[in-house]
Amino acid sequence: QSAFTQGDSHRVGLAREGYLYLPASCSRGELCRVHIAFHGCRQYAGEVNDQFYRYAGYNQWADNNRIIVLYPQTVATSLGPFNPKGCWDWWGYTGADFAYRNGAQIGAVRSMLDHLAQGFTPEQPLFTDTPPELSAIDATDDSALLVWTRGRPASAYRLYRAPGNTDQFERVADMPQTSGSHVDRGLLPDTKYSYRIGFTGSSGTEEYSNTATIVTRSPAPDCDPYFNDNVTHASRGRAHVWFGLTFAKGSWDYMGFWNLLTETALLRDDDGFQVGVCPWRNGH
Repeated sequence: QSAFTQGDSHRVGLAREGYLYLPASCSRGELCRVHIAFHGCRQYAGEVNDQFYRYAGYNQWADNNRIIVLYPQTVATSLGPFNPKGCWDWWGYTGADFAYRNGAQIGAVRSMLDHLAQGFTPEQPLFTDTPPELSAIDATDDSALLVWTRGRPASAYRLYRAPGNTDQFERVADMPQTSGSHVDRGLLPDTKYSYRIGFTGSSGTEEYSNTATIVTRSPAPDCDPYFNDNVTHASRGRAHVWFGLTFAKGSWDYMGFWNLLTETALLRDDDGFQVGVCPWRNGH
Protein backbone atom coordinates (compact mmCIF):
# COMPACT_ATOMS: atom_id res chain seq x y z
CA GLN A 1 0.00 0.00 0.00
CA SER A 2 3.02 2.29 0.36
CA ALA A 3 2.97 2.88 -3.41
CA PHE A 4 -0.43 4.55 -3.09
CA THR A 5 0.42 7.05 -0.34
CA GLN A 6 2.58 10.14 -0.37
CA GLY A 7 5.50 9.20 1.84
CA ASP A 8 5.44 6.70 4.69
CA SER A 9 2.12 4.83 4.76
CA HIS A 10 2.28 4.62 8.57
CA ARG A 11 1.90 8.40 8.78
CA VAL A 12 -1.65 8.05 7.44
CA GLY A 13 -2.46 4.93 9.46
CA LEU A 14 -2.01 2.40 6.64
CA ALA A 15 0.04 -0.78 6.68
CA ARG A 16 2.67 -1.25 3.98
CA GLU A 17 0.76 -4.19 2.49
CA GLY A 18 -2.87 -5.24 2.08
CA TYR A 19 -4.72 -8.24 0.65
CA LEU A 20 -6.51 -8.91 -2.63
CA TYR A 21 -8.78 -11.87 -3.37
CA LEU A 22 -8.92 -12.75 -7.07
CA PRO A 23 -11.46 -15.44 -8.06
CA ALA A 24 -10.33 -17.91 -10.70
CA SER A 25 -12.95 -16.62 -13.14
CA CYS A 26 -11.55 -13.10 -12.83
CA SER A 27 -7.96 -14.27 -13.32
CA ARG A 28 -9.09 -15.84 -16.61
CA GLY A 29 -10.15 -12.43 -17.85
CA GLU A 30 -13.91 -12.61 -17.27
CA LEU A 31 -15.74 -9.38 -16.49
CA CYS A 32 -15.68 -8.84 -12.71
CA ARG A 33 -16.66 -6.17 -10.23
CA VAL A 34 -14.63 -4.98 -7.22
CA HIS A 35 -15.76 -4.91 -3.59
CA ILE A 36 -13.77 -3.19 -0.82
CA ALA A 37 -13.84 -4.92 2.58
CA PHE A 38 -12.88 -2.56 5.41
CA HIS A 39 -11.95 -4.35 8.63
CA GLY A 40 -12.89 -3.05 12.07
CA CYS A 41 -10.76 -1.74 14.90
CA ARG A 42 -8.30 -4.36 16.17
CA GLN A 43 -8.91 -6.47 13.04
CA TYR A 44 -5.91 -5.26 11.05
CA ALA A 45 -3.30 -7.79 9.89
CA GLY A 46 -0.78 -6.72 12.53
CA GLU A 47 -3.25 -7.85 15.20
CA VAL A 48 -5.06 -10.85 13.67
CA ASN A 49 -2.72 -11.78 10.78
CA ASP A 50 -4.82 -12.88 7.77
CA GLN A 51 -7.88 -13.99 9.78
CA PHE A 52 -10.14 -11.23 8.45
CA TYR A 53 -9.06 -11.94 4.88
CA ARG A 54 -9.64 -15.67 5.23
CA TYR A 55 -12.71 -15.91 7.44
CA ALA A 56 -14.81 -12.74 7.05
CA GLY A 57 -16.98 -14.62 4.55
CA TYR A 58 -16.42 -12.48 1.47
CA ASN A 59 -14.27 -14.84 -0.58
CA GLN A 60 -16.84 -17.58 -1.18
CA TRP A 61 -19.40 -14.92 -2.03
CA ALA A 62 -16.88 -13.40 -4.44
CA ASP A 63 -16.24 -16.76 -6.14
CA ASN A 64 -19.95 -17.24 -6.78
CA ASN A 65 -20.50 -13.74 -8.17
CA ARG A 66 -17.27 -12.88 -10.04
CA ILE A 67 -16.19 -10.17 -7.61
CA ILE A 68 -12.63 -9.14 -6.77
CA VAL A 69 -12.28 -8.27 -3.07
CA LEU A 70 -9.80 -5.63 -1.95
CA TYR A 71 -8.77 -5.82 1.72
CA PRO A 72 -6.88 -2.60 2.57
CA GLN A 73 -5.13 -2.70 5.94
CA THR A 74 -4.53 -0.15 8.67
CA VAL A 75 -1.79 -0.24 11.28
CA ALA A 76 -1.79 0.65 14.98
CA THR A 77 0.20 3.78 15.79
CA SER A 78 0.91 5.52 19.09
CA LEU A 79 2.51 8.71 17.85
CA GLY A 80 1.83 10.69 14.68
CA PRO A 81 -1.03 9.73 14.43
CA PHE A 82 -2.50 8.38 17.66
CA ASN A 83 -4.46 5.29 16.63
CA PRO A 84 -3.58 2.47 19.06
CA LYS A 85 -6.48 0.24 17.95
CA GLY A 86 -5.69 0.28 14.24
CA CYS A 87 -9.06 1.83 13.34
CA TRP A 88 -9.92 3.38 10.02
CA ASP A 89 -9.99 7.16 10.28
CA TRP A 90 -13.57 8.10 11.15
CA TRP A 91 -12.73 10.95 13.53
CA GLY A 92 -9.88 12.89 11.86
CA TYR A 93 -6.56 11.51 13.03
CA THR A 94 -5.11 11.86 9.51
CA GLY A 95 -6.38 15.39 8.97
CA ALA A 96 -9.51 17.50 8.57
CA ASP A 97 -10.28 16.05 5.13
CA PHE A 98 -10.51 12.46 6.41
CA ALA A 99 -14.14 12.10 5.26
CA TYR A 100 -13.62 13.51 1.76
CA ARG A 101 -12.36 11.96 -1.45
CA ASN A 102 -9.05 13.80 -1.09
CA GLY A 103 -8.53 12.36 2.40
CA ALA A 104 -5.30 10.42 2.84
CA GLN A 105 -6.87 6.99 3.38
CA ILE A 106 -9.77 7.38 0.94
CA GLY A 107 -7.39 8.72 -1.70
CA ALA A 108 -5.03 5.77 -1.22
CA VAL A 109 -7.83 3.22 -1.56
CA ARG A 110 -9.11 4.98 -4.68
CA SER A 111 -5.59 4.80 -6.15
CA MET A 112 -5.60 1.05 -5.48
CA LEU A 113 -8.87 0.74 -7.43
CA ASP A 114 -7.45 2.78 -10.31
CA HIS A 115 -4.43 0.49 -10.38
CA LEU A 116 -6.66 -2.59 -10.55
CA ALA A 117 -8.54 -1.07 -13.47
CA GLN A 118 -5.44 -0.27 -15.53
CA GLY A 119 -5.64 -1.80 -18.98
CA PHE A 120 -9.30 -2.72 -18.60
CA THR A 121 -11.41 -2.34 -21.73
CA PRO A 122 -15.18 -2.69 -21.28
CA GLU A 123 -16.35 -5.69 -23.21
CA GLN A 124 -19.07 -5.54 -25.80
CA PRO A 125 -22.37 -7.03 -24.68
CA LEU A 126 -22.32 -10.80 -25.06
CA PHE A 127 -25.70 -12.26 -25.84
CA THR A 128 -26.69 -15.90 -25.82
CA ASP A 129 -29.61 -17.86 -27.21
CA THR A 130 -30.96 -18.59 -23.73
CA PRO A 131 -33.05 -16.46 -21.35
CA PRO A 132 -31.14 -14.43 -18.75
CA GLU A 133 -30.29 -16.26 -15.52
CA LEU A 134 -31.64 -14.27 -12.56
CA SER A 135 -30.36 -14.52 -8.97
CA ALA A 136 -31.41 -12.71 -5.77
CA ILE A 137 -28.17 -12.57 -3.79
CA ASP A 138 -28.79 -10.29 -0.80
CA ALA A 139 -31.46 -8.39 1.11
CA THR A 140 -31.95 -5.84 3.87
CA ASP A 141 -35.18 -5.25 5.75
CA ASP A 142 -36.49 -3.08 2.90
CA SER A 143 -34.50 -3.94 -0.25
CA ALA A 144 -33.25 -6.83 -2.39
CA LEU A 145 -30.21 -7.09 -4.66
CA LEU A 146 -30.72 -8.87 -7.98
CA VAL A 147 -28.11 -9.85 -10.57
CA TRP A 148 -28.44 -11.64 -13.89
CA THR A 149 -26.50 -12.90 -16.88
CA ARG A 150 -27.16 -11.60 -20.36
CA GLY A 151 -29.52 -13.63 -22.48
CA ARG A 152 -31.24 -13.29 -25.81
CA PRO A 153 -30.93 -9.89 -27.53
CA ALA A 154 -33.68 -7.47 -26.55
CA SER A 155 -34.09 -3.72 -26.42
CA ALA A 156 -34.67 -3.78 -22.66
CA TYR A 157 -35.41 -5.99 -19.68
CA ARG A 158 -38.49 -5.63 -17.50
CA LEU A 159 -38.30 -6.67 -13.86
CA TYR A 160 -41.40 -8.27 -12.32
CA ARG A 161 -42.05 -8.88 -8.61
CA ALA A 162 -44.59 -10.97 -6.69
CA PRO A 163 -44.99 -10.80 -2.88
CA GLY A 164 -45.37 -13.82 -0.62
CA ASN A 165 -46.38 -17.12 -2.18
CA THR A 166 -48.56 -15.53 -4.85
CA ASP A 167 -47.92 -15.60 -8.57
CA GLN A 168 -49.30 -12.10 -9.06
CA PHE A 169 -46.28 -10.51 -10.71
CA GLU A 170 -46.25 -6.77 -11.26
CA ARG A 171 -43.79 -4.75 -13.32
CA VAL A 172 -41.50 -2.72 -11.07
CA ALA A 173 -38.59 -1.54 -13.23
CA ASP A 174 -37.31 -1.24 -16.80
CA MET A 175 -33.59 -1.71 -17.40
CA PRO A 176 -31.25 -1.72 -20.41
CA GLN A 177 -30.09 -5.20 -21.33
CA THR A 178 -26.47 -4.19 -20.86
CA SER A 179 -27.08 -3.73 -17.13
CA GLY A 180 -26.41 -6.64 -14.85
CA SER A 181 -27.86 -5.74 -11.46
CA HIS A 182 -30.70 -3.89 -9.76
CA VAL A 183 -31.63 -2.96 -6.18
CA ASP A 184 -35.37 -3.21 -5.52
CA ARG A 185 -36.27 -0.85 -2.66
CA GLY A 186 -39.34 -0.07 -0.58
CA LEU A 187 -40.00 -3.68 0.46
CA LEU A 188 -41.58 -4.99 3.66
CA PRO A 189 -39.45 -6.73 6.31
CA ASP A 190 -39.68 -10.49 6.91
CA THR A 191 -41.41 -10.97 3.56
CA LYS A 192 -40.78 -13.40 0.73
CA TYR A 193 -40.50 -11.90 -2.76
CA SER A 194 -40.26 -13.60 -6.13
CA TYR A 195 -38.70 -11.98 -9.20
CA ARG A 196 -38.39 -12.66 -12.89
CA ILE A 197 -37.19 -10.76 -15.93
CA GLY A 198 -39.40 -10.27 -18.95
CA PHE A 199 -38.23 -9.33 -22.44
CA THR A 200 -39.59 -9.33 -25.97
CA GLY A 201 -38.02 -12.07 -28.04
CA SER A 202 -37.47 -12.26 -31.79
CA SER A 203 -40.96 -13.72 -32.21
CA GLY A 204 -42.49 -10.55 -30.78
CA THR A 205 -43.90 -12.32 -27.73
CA GLU A 206 -42.82 -11.71 -24.15
CA GLU A 207 -40.47 -14.29 -22.70
CA TYR A 208 -39.29 -14.72 -19.12
CA SER A 209 -36.22 -15.71 -17.17
CA ASN A 210 -36.22 -18.16 -14.30
CA THR A 211 -37.87 -17.09 -11.02
CA ALA A 212 -35.61 -16.02 -8.14
CA THR A 213 -36.87 -15.72 -4.56
CA ILE A 214 -35.55 -14.08 -1.42
CA VAL A 215 -36.83 -13.19 2.07
CA THR A 216 -36.15 -9.72 3.42
CA ARG A 217 -34.53 -9.41 6.83
CA SER A 218 -36.09 -8.31 10.09
CA PRO A 219 -35.73 -4.60 10.91
CA ALA A 220 -32.92 -3.67 13.24
CA PRO A 221 -34.03 -3.21 16.85
CA ASP A 222 -34.54 0.33 18.08
CA CYS A 223 -31.26 1.20 19.71
CA ASP A 224 -29.01 4.25 19.96
CA PRO A 225 -25.49 2.92 20.56
CA TYR A 226 -22.28 4.78 21.41
CA PHE A 227 -18.81 3.23 21.52
CA ASN A 228 -15.77 5.24 22.52
CA ASP A 229 -13.05 5.69 25.09
CA ASN A 230 -14.15 6.88 28.52
CA VAL A 231 -12.54 10.30 28.15
CA THR A 232 -14.65 11.00 25.06
CA HIS A 233 -17.80 9.63 26.72
CA ALA A 234 -17.32 12.04 29.64
CA SER A 235 -16.50 15.01 27.39
CA ARG A 236 -19.70 14.41 25.36
CA GLY A 237 -21.88 14.30 28.47
CA ARG A 238 -22.54 10.55 28.41
CA ALA A 239 -20.62 9.78 31.60
CA HIS A 240 -19.56 11.20 34.97
CA VAL A 241 -16.03 11.02 36.41
CA TRP A 242 -15.55 10.40 40.12
CA PHE A 243 -12.00 10.14 41.52
CA GLY A 244 -10.65 8.75 38.25
CA LEU A 245 -13.51 6.29 37.75
CA THR A 246 -16.19 6.61 35.07
CA PHE A 247 -19.94 6.03 35.43
CA ALA A 248 -22.70 6.16 32.81
CA LYS A 249 -24.94 9.21 33.05
CA GLY A 250 -28.38 8.35 34.41
CA SER A 251 -27.88 4.67 35.24
CA TRP A 252 -24.52 5.15 37.00
CA ASP A 253 -23.30 1.87 35.48
CA TYR A 254 -19.59 1.44 36.18
CA MET A 255 -17.44 1.94 33.06
CA GLY A 256 -13.90 1.55 34.36
CA PHE A 257 -11.01 4.01 34.59
CA TRP A 258 -11.17 7.47 33.06
CA ASN A 259 -8.54 7.26 30.34
CA LEU A 260 -8.14 6.96 26.58
CA LEU A 261 -7.32 3.25 26.66
CA THR A 262 -10.52 2.12 28.41
CA GLU A 263 -13.36 1.82 25.90
CA THR A 264 -17.03 1.23 26.72
CA ALA A 265 -20.14 0.44 24.71
CA LEU A 266 -23.14 2.50 25.82
CA LEU A 267 -26.73 2.66 24.66
CA ARG A 268 -29.27 5.36 25.36
CA ASP A 269 -31.67 4.67 28.22
CA ASP A 270 -34.46 7.27 28.41
CA ASP A 271 -32.62 10.49 29.30
CA GLY A 272 -29.38 8.74 30.21
CA PHE A 273 -27.15 5.85 29.19
CA GLN A 274 -26.39 2.32 30.28
CA VAL A 275 -23.49 -0.03 29.60
CA GLY A 276 -24.34 -2.58 26.91
CA VAL A 277 -24.74 -3.25 23.21
CA CYS A 278 -27.76 -3.38 20.95
CA PRO A 279 -29.39 -6.83 20.88
CA TRP A 280 -29.08 -8.89 17.71
CA ARG A 281 -32.21 -10.31 16.16
CA ASN A 282 -32.72 -12.52 13.08
CA GLY A 283 -29.36 -11.88 11.54
CA HIS A 284 -28.92 -8.28 12.74
